[in-house]
Amino acid sequence: MGYNAYLYTETQIMKNLLAILLICFSAISYTQTPLVFINRDATWNVARTYPDANPDNPSFVATTTTVYGFSGDTLIENEFWDKYYFTSDSNFIEELTYVGCMQETDGIVVYMDTTNAVDTLYNFNLQVGDSVFYDIGFEGAYLLIESIDSIEIEEVFHKLFYFNEPIFGFFDLNEIWIEDIGSIHGPLFPAYPTVFSTELPDSMYLTCYKIDNEVTWNNPNYDACYVNIVLSIDELRILNFKIYPNPAQNEIFISSNNGIVIEEVNIYNQLGQNVIHQYNNNGSVDVSSLIPGVYFVEVLVGDEWIREKVVIN
Repeated sequence: MGYNAYLYTETQIMKNLLAILLICFSAISYTQTPLVFINRDATWNVARTYPDANPDNPSFVATTTTVYGFSGDTLIENEFWDKYYFTSDSNFIEELTYVGCMQETDGIVVYMDTTNAVDTLYNFNLQVGDSVFYDIGFEGAYLLIESIDSIEIEEVFHKLFYFNEPIFGFFDLNEIWIEDIGSIHGPLFPAYPTVFSTELPDSMYLTCYKIDNEVTWNNPNYDACYVNIVLSIDELRILNFKIYPNPAQNEIFISSNNGIVIEEVNIYNQLGQNVIHQYNNNGSVDVSSLIPGVYFVEVLVGDEWIREKVVIN
């Protein structure tokens, strides 16, 4: 074989190999599942905490979990919509209640409620400076996107949308979106928003997001995805722990009765990120570096870990 023939053969081999690689890469790219909100294998666990007083127990607080997810589809005016449900069943099998249906196109999720009213639930293409209308109160409020960050979930980066906080007196909202997962207050929160009291045990947070019953994202502020408990405020105080002032601005004070030593303090934001960690607490924590919003203060008192919500103005 001459030199030219050898060079021709080697060139052809390289071309064939490149073609094979391109075909394989195209096949792999084609089979990858795109990041989407509408995923029939996904479920959202949302925990609601609220005062649940009764004559026998006037200071009871309840926490209940609702599970949301898709099941089946429906044809409406020649268009397919994915049907959405909620249930108190942790396995998302029994007692499903229909709450509407959805469509998604290029990062825009459209929601049709049970009255057939249609509106945009999420637009994950929004930019800093854009706003979203939340039907709260008599006139509602436009929430401005103040910043966009990112969070890595299952080795994939998702955008985080931080909204400004409207002034509601002794109530707060503290809205954040996670791309393809939705509001940290639950998937339907933009359609049915509410404000939360800063003076009472009052909150609603996404505890877990699952795909195929495997946790993809979890809120570290909760010990479990599914929480159904009833706690007395008095029982919480038995641990001899308090934080003040609440709301706070530049500094919070943490104390325990009976001289119990506070060993360690952690402060988490609403996404479960540890923003302050302090050992050998001297009774106060500097929070002046924190942006306004709701935080969770976790304190080691003796051998008990205690967590409480704190608002930073």
